[in-house]
Amino acid sequence: MTSPILVPDLNQATSLYLQGLSGWRKQEDWGRWMLGHRSDLIFSSTQKQLVVLETKLYLPYKGQKVEILMNDRRLFSFTNEHHKTMEFPTRLLLNIQPGRNSVSILTNVSNRDGRQPPFAASDPADLSIAIKGLKFRPPQASDQGWFGAVPSEYIGNTYTAFGSAGATLLLQGKSSGILKYSLLRKETNQAFQILLNEKEVASLTGHPSTQILRGETPLTGDPGSWLQLTFKSTVASIQTPLQGYRPTESSSVLFYAERFKYISTPAAWQDAGALVLAVLGVGLMLAVLGFLFFRRRAT
Repeated sequence: MTSPILVPDLNQATSLYLQGLSGWRKQEDWGRWMLGHRSDLIFSSTQKQLVVLETKLYLPYKGQKVEILMNDRRLFSFTNEHHKTMEFPTRLLLNIQPGRNSVSILTNVSNRDGRQPPFAASDPADLSIAIKGLKFRPPQASDQGWFGAVPSEYIGNTYTAFGSAGATLLLQGKSSGILKYSLLRKETNQAFQILLNEKEVASLTGHPSTQILRGETPLTGDPGSWLQLTFKSTVASIQTPLQGYRPTESSSVLFYAERFKYISTPAAWQDAGALVLAVLGVGLMLAVLGFLFFRRRAT
């Protein structure tokens, strides 16, 4: 017999303690239903830390929107515009503060709010989103790549789609390095910003007619820092789609990323230092041999 999927699951998290739940139905084997248009999870932390939140959500309505907030700051937003129902996973990076914290899930329609016919007519409860996973855990060495991706109807496997909350990348055991990026703009004239620990360190614009933005920028961050790539602005002609853009793509998608990779440079410095030491060692050995040779000839 398999164990039930706990929602929420804080068992693997470090120093996180559940304080309260609101807007949730009772635990079931597969997870929990969210009730109404908002659910809140209140927990405390004994320290400041980064935590990974893994979720799996089921939206029973076409046109249904879901937002995930951390301490009332939006981390994820998506609208199911084209499917009768939709289920998808997502992975977020949470910046947990000492003391009280909250994770909230918001939606715009539910089973008994009268906005649409009930999807579960035989159930009197105001069900809204089936939460089949809400797991908190510490970051791991295997946590490579993006946090915050949203479902895409268009781009396939080459690029990853992101919405208004942008993309997040965790730096693990790295300091000075180079950030290499390759972005696909959904619309013309889009601009972006790169933030390190929530402070802007670079702005990406490119030519207004260029569909792909590629480049690199040097960065310095302590281990445990995080990078964010966010949509900054659209300068004119926001309604002009790029060639090949499909109108069926969700409006929640604002841009796509092929590459957003941080390459650490300390290894290169270590290699250079090893080379310098090797040269000095060879030089010292030659000097000693020369001294011995000339000393022998002198005697």
